[in-house]
Amino acid sequence: MMNVLLIHLLLLALINVTQAWSPTGSYAPGKVQCPSNHDLLREGDSISSEEKDWVKARHEKTDKALIEYLDSSNLTDFDAKKFIRNATRSPNIALAFSGGGYRAMLSGAGQFAALDNRTVGVDETNGLGGIFQSSTYLAGLLGGGWLVGSLAMQDFPSVDEIVLENPNDLWNLTETKQILTKVSVIRNLVPALWGNIQNFFKAVNGYNGKNGIGQELQEKEDAGFNTTITDIWGRALARQLLPKGKDNYMNASTWSDIRNNTGFKNHNYPFPMVTALVRFSKSKAYNSSLPVVEFNPFEIGSFDYSLNSFFDTQYLGTEVNNAVFKPNPFYKSRYAKNKEIVNNSTLYLIDGGLADESLPLSNLMTKERKLDAVFALDNSENWPNGKSIIKTYERQFLDEDDKTVCPYVPGESSFQHFNLTAKPTFFGCDAKNMTDLAKDGVVPPIVIYLANRPFEFWSNTSLLGLKYSDPQKKAMIRNGIDVTSRLNHTLDSEWQACVGCALIRREQERQGIKQSEQCERCFADYCWDGSTFEVEGDYFPNVNFTKTGLTNDSMHLWDTKPGTSTNVSSISVLSYLGFKKRQLFDLFI
Repeated sequence: MMNVLLIHLLLLALINVTQAWSPTGSYAPGKVQCPSNHDLLREGDSISSEEKDWVKARHEKTDKALIEYLDSSNLTDFDAKKFIRNATRSPNIALAFSGGGYRAMLSGAGQFAALDNRTVGVDETNGLGGIFQSSTYLAGLLGGGWLVGSLAMQDFPSVDEIVLENPNDLWNLTETKQILTKVSVIRNLVPALWGNIQNFFKAVNGYNGKNGIGQELQEKEDAGFNTTITDIWGRALARQLLPKGKDNYMNASTWSDIRNNTGFKNHNYPFPMVTALVRFSKSKAYNSSLPVVEFNPFEIGSFDYSLNSFFDTQYLGTEVNNAVFKPNPFYKSRYAKNKEIVNNSTLYLIDGGLADESLPLSNLMTKERKLDAVFALDNSENWPNGKSIIKTYERQFLDEDDKTVCPYVPGESSFQHFNLTAKPTFFGCDAKNMTDLAKDGVVPPIVIYLANRPFEFWSNTSLLGLKYSDPQKKAMIRNGIDVTSRLNHTLDSEWQACVGCALIRREQERQGIKQSEQCERCFADYCWDGSTFEVEGDYFPNVNFTKTGLTNDSMHLWDTKPGTSTNVSSISVLSYLGFKKRQLFDLFI
């Protein structure tokens, strides 16, 4: 059993990371017979054979879905069926949902809904519905991981089903359901500051009583396994994100159970994964050199140099060297290069965003996955400033990361000066300009970058916010739809077509097909042109939004109906400041 220290917010704490569907039928792990003739550990030099086979079958569905999307996009001088039929390979599209607590989860849910053709209304006016159905991969980190996990563990219901129909009272973040109340925090804060973290987390909703979190932890401890604050936090999240059912919020479920879901077996949705970072046991350093670990339905592991190993997720906790139990699946791995990892009996993991790469891009954009386009859905920070994708770009040049391929991006000041966070931006529009970034002949994908910003709601809510009323929750989701749909397509009637131009660009380049005038016009509007803006000293960008840029003037929120707006006071520059998340995480290390 893998007893991993996941600090505070990692999605995998939602579920009992152990043998698929714990044989005890509870949160307590249980032992099973090891499989024969099955290598649990492999080198991280490729994707697994299981993933390859799954992706091949998935492409049969994504090709059809992409044809439908492109046919509805009003692309000029373009035959979608002929294009896909003559493609050198199936286009590989990925969706990446950033971290950022409940803000990222709810805004990300809106962005997800805007890309899902099951969402009512998204196909009615040049919508992006169908992108989800056309995608091969789906990744989440932190709050984005909660979103991915909540959906994946339930076989991907639509956001409409959860938010509007909501038969299981999911995503209820109201005061009566919030994990910690103000009273409980104040009552238990002093013991927490003096190191009594366990007592602090006993104040969470659902801890006490029959079938409570406390009982679940006791069952795990009675089975001989350690518990941490992650167990408490994760099981509290489960009570908000997963249905109660007869199994007490899926307390015996495991991440590898996704592979048994009907939709996954039928390749009905993208290949889901969440990410974390390795933390070295004697260090509190958070930087880009920390190995990125991914959890997918088949494996846990990393393509990074230090780890370079993958382990079968279904048998996490099994260490077959002389049948000695070690709670580190990479213990004594002959593929890993970092001795502190392979010689430590415990694998320590932390929130994947602590190194400021809050978008799960490094593992997605690995050359082994050969992506053509990635939607980078950034809900990090209060208002994102591009830092997350900048970190991905910089990381690919480190010795640790020899497999990520990321297109050129500018610095933070350029992101804000050129309004790259206020409206969608495409990075990596021409493969011929990125030969220096290619690895083993694989060029970076086009990145379709969409950052959180206000349209109908002030969506820059605090990372530490635990409470949302039902109207606030729905407004956050609605605003996420606005961000992705360009305010219900009122800002650009060709937005759907422009996204289509980005999705087909890499295959056009492989075939030597010239862009249409329409796509050239789209790329002129949305592609970063390479311009940069550098300043000496601190840079204080404009803090309010117009429909397409930034301003220091007062602003208003917009309705989705053209010509209507609601005047409000200006956003304070203080919204860019606030409590640093690292300060909170340091309390738990």
